[in-house]
Formats: sequence, structure tokens, C-alpha cells
Amino acid sequence: MGKCVTDIAWGPDSKRIGVAGDGGQRARCILALSGSDQSPDMSGHIKECLSIAYKQQKPLMMVTGGEDAQTIRHKGPPFRRESSEKKVHRGAYINCIRFSPDGSKYCSVGSDKKVAVYNTEDGAVLKTLKGKGITCKGGHAGGVYGCSWVSDTEVLTCSADKTARVWNVEDGTSVKYTIAAGKPTLKDMQVACHVSSTGQMFSLSLGGALNVLDASNPDAVSRTIYANNADLSSMAYDRATQSLVSGDHSGMVACWAPNAFAVAASGNIAEKMNAAVAIGGGRFYAASWDNVVRSGLFETGVYDTQVALGGQPKQNGLRICASNTSLAVIVSSDGIRLLRDGAEICFKEAGNWKPTCCDISPDGSTVVVCLDNKNICTLAVDGDALGELVQLYTAPAVPTCIAYSPDGQHIAVGDKGREVQVWNVTDGAKIISGGHWKSHNSTVTCLAWNPNNTHVATGSMDQGIYIWTILSKRKKEHMPLAHMYGPVVSVAWKDENTLISAGSDTVIKTWDNVKLPVA
Repeated sequence: MGKCVTDIAWGPDSKRIGVAGDGGQRARCILALSGSDQSPDMSGHIKECLSIAYKQQKPLMMVTGGEDAQTIRHKGPPFRRESSEKKVHRGAYINCIRFSPDGSKYCSVGSDKKVAVYNTEDGAVLKTLKGKGITCKGGHAGGVYGCSWVSDTEVLTCSADKTARVWNVEDGTSVKYTIAAGKPTLKDMQVACHVSSTGQMFSLSLGGALNVLDASNPDAVSRTIYANNADLSSMAYDRATQSLVSGDHSGMVACWAPNAFAVAASGNIAEKMNAAVAIGGGRFYAASWDNVVRSGLFETGVYDTQVALGGQPKQNGLRICASNTSLAVIVSSDGIRLLRDGAEICFKEAGNWKPTCCDISPDGSTVVVCLDNKNICTLAVDGDALGELVQLYTAPAVPTCIAYSPDGQHIAVGDKGREVQVWNVTDGAKIISGGHWKSHNSTVTCLAWNPNNTHVATGSMDQGIYIWTILSKRKKEHMPLAHMYGPVVSVAWKDENTLISAGSDTVIKTWDNVKLPVA
């Protein structure tokens, strides 16, 4: 396609794929193994083709629909235009087309609120189910975006009216499925639906939630599956509970349980980017660009505390103490705050220089803060108080991420000069310095120590990940293009040989059997 692909459909032999979209040819049949075009004459659409359906029984056929209000039948292979229909969805977008399981019928839905059913043999319209109050009592009140057959006589549809329906195509009746409880919002518009091979029905919300529908209880969804639906900006992992929390540019925070299902954080949610997240001790934290850090119980995913900040929080500026998980530290442009169970207990101004990132020692005795003048400073933690800033080191460039090793003996720092350095906390000696760990092509955005204190994983604006060992200045392993279309925003070790990474490509990856460099 010259511009975009809007829909695909596999053939019954899994060798051919029907493709719909926009370009010089708006519908095509592609041989999957070679990519060659098998349909030189699938023509007819004068605007973008939005959907394509592939009949699974012989004689084979593909039907397409698009913005020009046409449904076009193509018989083959090779697939050639046979006939078209322009009257059913007159002047409306045809958003989706699907064949019934036995191939005897196909269904089209459009922005005109209509659901149309056709006879496959000759393309005749068998039934037209229109919007509410026109032909049938229980029609959709908004444009219909998706359809999928439940059986040869029932079809599932979803609509901008924030509902899904299962239609009996023989008598025209329907059962309404309520997706959102209470008063639905724009995010509850239903934009796609599907029926699995086992008969399970799904509907997709505009906000990105995947809704599992229950035929025995149409008044409520049986389960809602969430995930971040915008570029990821932060991620944190709790090795003790094998739980994960991720935040994105839209303000959504997802709490991922070990079974890989997520719960969307609720309560007083942010509507701006989440700069940093943290998890530990059964609580999760999220600091967003509305200058607020929120906290709640991970089990419920509900925010129950919030602290107003005097400036924007930093991407690597929120950390939880490993030995005392009720204690957390956060830095923003106005200074450093110590939190206990999500509530502020101490605030320290940073002075003339703004903090860029921070961490708290595993024993909870010290907070380390990086400043935009390249200085790395420590503050002693004395109960609910923070001591004075004490300069520890000076980085070669403005630091962007910092982390204590799990044993508290070393500190690793990544900076805007694409370098990573490691210092010994006890005597201040530089374990790795002088440009030895300077293989990234751009700013180091995140880093994490492995559980055994021997290796450091770093991510960068260059989309790659490096694995380093403090036992060698030169040995390293490179994972190029770990995340496409943007920086790696966070890395964490699940165990000694398993790494978790998150990128602005909206993807969270688990890397098994990571190759560790050896001295």
C-alpha cells in the first residue's frame, strides 16, 4: 500500500493474505511467503478501503468496503472485481466486513448505524438493521465500527454509542451489551470486536481497554484487560512480588500482576505524562507532569494519597528503599522530598542547582542526588529528616540516571554525554571511569544493577541496551534497537539472566537468557 494498511484477512490455506488500505491499488491479494501480488484486478474503490473479508470455503471470494460507501465482491483466485453495491450504506463509511462461519452470508457495518447482511452466492441483501427507531427497536445509536460472527445466525457488532450488540440476523432482534458502568465517556466508544474460535466475545474501547463479554450477563463485562495505550515514559519492577508498574504520556498507569494482566490505576488520576513510577512494599507510586506524586495499594490499583510538588518531577527521580519499602524519595525541579507510605515527611531545597535524578541506599541511610551542575551529592536520612547536601563526585556530563548496587557498595551513573561511570561508595574510588563505558550513541536514559552486583544494564536514546560488568572496563554485550521509534525508558532485572525493558514504542519486553559479559 502506498499510504496505509487498514485491514487484513488470511485465506483458508494460510498462504494468501487479503490486504485493504490506501494507495494506487486499494485492495490486494498477497502471497504470504513471497509477497507477490496475486490480484492485479482488485479495483473499484475510489477512496480508502477500510475492510476486507476472505471467504474460507470454495469457491473463494473476497469482499471489500471503504470510505466510498461501496462493497465490492472479488472472485478468484486470481481475484477480480465481480460486482459492487452502493445503495445500502449510501454516503457512509463501510467500517467492517466479515463472512459467516459457513460462508453463506457476509455482514457489513457503517457510520450510518446500519448492519447489513448479504447472500454470498449473488450478493443480494438479506437483511438491513438500521439505527434506533428506524427499522428495529434495539439498534445502535451511533456509527458501527466492527462486526464478527458468533454463529451462522448471530453477529456481534460494536458502536460509537459505547455498546456492543449480538444480532439474530433471521428475526432482526438484538441483545445489548453494556461496556461501561455509570455514565460512559469518549474513551468508552467501541471501535472493534471479535469472536474467538472458542466462542469468547471481545470488544475494544477507544481508550485501549479490551473488554471480555459474557453472554450470560450482558449488563456488565466479565473482565477488562488494560495496557498502556500511549508512548511509555516510565516502568518499575518489584522482584519480591514479581509485579510491575508502567506509566505513559497520556497519564495512564498500569499495575501488572505476575499473571501478566494489568489493572489501570484509578482514583484521582493524572491527565499529563507520568515522568516516573516506583513499586515496593505493596504500594505503587506515580509522579506526573501535573506536579503531583500519587500513591496507592498495588492490589487495588486505587490512589489513596497524593503530594503536590513545587516543580516537575524527573524521569529517574522516584525511588523506594529496598530494606524499608515504606520509605521513598522523589526529586523535582524545586528540591528533594522524603515520603513515607505516600505522605511527605521531609522537604529539602536543592539551592541554586536543580536535581536531575536520585536513589536511596538499600539500608535507607542515605539519599544520593544528581544536580544539573554535574555534581553528585548525598544527604543523610535521620528518621524523618534529611541532612545537608554533601558533594560526593562530579560526573563528566549532566547525570540522567543513578542507582545503588543491591549491596550498597557501588553507585552507577549515566549521563547526557552517553557515558556510564561506577564509583565505590566506601572510599570514593572510580571503578569504571575515563570513557571506558561510553559505547552508547546518545544520552543514557536508564540503568539497573543485576541481583549479584556484578553487571549493569543501561538503556539510551539510541534505542539500544548494553550489558556491562564491573569486573572489566572493556567487556560488554550490545542489544541494538531493543526498542524502535524512540528511547529505552527503563530497564530492570527480573533475575540474574532475565532483563525487563520498556520503550517509548509502547512495548514492555522480557529478555530471557541474557548473555552476560565476563572478565
